[in-house]
Amino acid sequence: MRFLLLGPLEVRRADGGRVELRRLKLRQLLAYMLLNRGRAVSTERLSSALWGERPPASAHGNLKTYVSMLRNELRATGASIRTVPSGYRLDAPQDSLDVVRFEEHRAAGAAALARGDHAAAARHLRAAAELWRGPALEDLVGESEALRNAATLLDDRLIETLHRLAAVYRRLGEYGEAVAWLRVALAIYPLHERLWADLMIALYEDGRRGDALAAYLQCRDVLTEQLGVEPGPRLAELHQRILAARPPTFADARGAAR
Repeated sequence: MRFLLLGPLEVRRADGGRVELRRLKLRQLLAYMLLNRGRAVSTERLSSALWGERPPASAHGNLKTYVSMLRNELRATGASIRTVPSGYRLDAPQDSLDVVRFEEHRAAGAAALARGDHAAAARHLRAAAELWRGPALEDLVGESEALRNAATLLDDRLIETLHRLAAVYRRLGEYGEAVAWLRVALAIYPLHERLWADLMIALYEDGRRGDALAAYLQCRDVLTEQLGVEPGPRLAELHQRILAARPPTFADARGAAR
């Protein structure tokens, strides 16, 4: 059984088939409890996650109903929801969650970087990135501030992972891999200037100066169309360096983050 949170929520059986949870609140409840796997979560926190800071009078009864429904759905999955004095606790095998596997690969990649093993770092960081299918919990955040905050944290970790992966590939001289992964990243997070800076630098270092300049123009078009703003000063400075054929540095990518 697999519980997938790195993208739209999916529950997959061992044979690859999906467990369909059609009710939004049921899916939100499962996601929030998976994010708190192995820990007791109070009924107050669960109600807040599902209905906000001012849950309706029916929230307590509805929550009990949803927990009962979820228990039935999870019966054959290896996961279980237990009633504890303060609320509920979901237990599931550690390797059944993509979030756990992502964090394991991310940590292994960071450790490999720390000891200077860039090939191993690339393998682990790539394995972490490959677990993602889109923005975290993208079909669930809605009006749930708790899930929205959790999704933002996960997305930030992915962006940092992709930044590190691109940097490692550049150090290995594998510019094509760096560019390919940055294109994937920008398809998910097109408003993130740090990723655009990474892409521009990777293209320039690969001898594709024209493509690097075109990437800046594409970034500017996206930002002006979607946010009504121009690229920040650091990204504009990076653009000028590439125009002048002055080699950009790793610091340029770090500084371009908004």
